[in-house]
Amino acid sequence: LAKSNDYQTIFLAPTEILAKQHFQTLKSLLDDNFKVEMLTGSTKNNSADFDVLVGTHAVLQKNLNFKKVGLIIVDEQQRFGVDQRQFWRDKVPKVHFLSMSATPIPRTLALVLYGQLKISQLSELPFKKKQIKTYLVPEEKREKAYKFLEKKLNSGGSLFVVCPLISESDSLESVRSAKKEFERLQKEVFQSQRIGLLHGQMKVTEKDKAIEDFRNSKINVLVTTPVVEVGLDIPKVDLILIEGAERFGLSSLHQLRGRVGRSGQESFC
Repeated sequence: LAKSNDYQTIFLAPTEILAKQHFQTLKSLLDDNFKVEMLTGSTKNNSADFDVLVGTHAVLQKNLNFKKVGLIIVDEQQRFGVDQRQFWRDKVPKVHFLSMSATPIPRTLALVLYGQLKISQLSELPFKKKQIKTYLVPEEKREKAYKFLEKKLNSGGSLFVVCPLISESDSLESVRSAKKEFERLQKEVFQSQRIGLLHGQMKVTEKDKAIEDFRNSKINVLVTTPVVEVGLDIPKVDLILIEGAERFGLSSLHQLRGRVGRSGQESFC
């Protein structure tokens, strides 16, 4: 509708991983008449020639080139600050603005309560989703949990292992890090599985390869950080192990659990 009225659309996502996913999805959904571009911290595109511009916080720059923006979409809006969400409203006062979130922050709920935001609620799923079976595993049952996961992996399952930290910390010695856990799981726990690593300090090409290898079953265990928390869509994944769950907020745990069971299969958290 925006394009048919000669308006441009800007689609904001909080991480580069999610922005690329939206970019690829939109490219596959929209026909060749749509010019879909992407702008992130690692891309240098600043052309005003686009119908849809998908981007991260990099889109929030004063010198961004555009012709006539009519629609702003913000995915995972709880990951953007108030000023960041207001940026384009100030720049284009009459712009149509769509916020998307499965875990809205209190300020957003207050705006809804006072009638400043209209609600569009998705009340149905595209498939019959099974409830994700969720367990809190005490330390004395860790080995039993590993055996359960190994059995599921040997039956074709795929597993996220989410750690709070990228690297070990001297002040947080008891908190597991992705790098150390990746090495430990390879050597001591899942020796027969294909294990990969993903975190925010890796190069863009390395992150892309890790995700695609996991998506294409070249690896079946991906050790990672909360970088996968928002929106990452790999439908086949049915297992997620969250280390140090007490270090995450409830909304983060909710989002992380949402990474599994995305095609309706029985899944475990």
